[in-house]
Amino acid sequence: MTDLGERHPVTRGLPQQENWGAWLRQIEVIPDRGQTLMSGVEERALLTLDRVGAGRVALLASDHAWLWYRGYEAGGPQQELLKRLAHWLMKEPELEEESITISVEGEQVDIRRYSLSETLEPAEIRTPNGAISTIIMAPSGPGEFTGTFVSPEQGIFEIHSNGVQRVFAKGAANPIEFFDPRPSIDVFAPLVSATKAGQIWALDGLPSIREIRRGRIAAGRNWMGVVKNNAYATLGVRQSPLFPPWLYLLLALGSAVLGWLREGRFQRR
Repeated sequence: MTDLGERHPVTRGLPQQENWGAWLRQIEVIPDRGQTLMSGVEERALLTLDRVGAGRVALLASDHAWLWYRGYEAGGPQQELLKRLAHWLMKEPELEEESITISVEGEQVDIRRYSLSETLEPAEIRTPNGAISTIIMAPSGPGEFTGTFVSPEQGIFEIHSNGVQRVFAKGAANPIEFFDPRPSIDVFAPLVSATKAGQIWALDGLPSIREIRRGRIAAGRNWMGVVKNNAYATLGVRQSPLFPPWLYLLLALGSAVLGWLREGRFQRR
């Protein structure tokens, strides 16, 4: 296992690393790019991963992984290694090299940051009210860092750590709104009775709307009332002529000329 392999999610934490059995054949490859996670004879690359465009590539320079499954020289985690390798190629989120997991318990938020870097800058958390807090990420294992954040606030939090962003919600696991989501008229019955209002089931069709006075019954069979409050205020009055003065003058002159022409025409007849 290389130093990078100790931190990479594909090979990190594979069991029984001290007792892995040997593979009897290794193809000699000299990678010019990618990440070498496992090495074999003379520290030559045995498992190399790389990203090409939007895809991913894995190169296992041996066809003897089956010896682990057969238990040769105590065997090894063949199934776990190949499963992780296949899921990494399929872009499994849990096997991303740079990721953040969040665990919330009460007011405490436990942050677990996975990275290929040996050190990390402090993480920043933006709380629902917009405040930003800095969290020191301490190494807790190869490629793993942890931090703790305590806040009484509830809502949407946002965390940034070395270019990785994560949004998470913090609040009651069983809010009262979801305690009993079944529709019922009993919840609002006291308020409806006190305000002379009513409750109409949508299955009965849309009610007609009526205008009522304050203090009157506000609902009935297939109708509901809207209180006429006369709650308006005149904030200003602005008057402006329909046409400019010169247009009125032009219309007056035009009417006079038109009348004179019509009168002259009748006199000739």
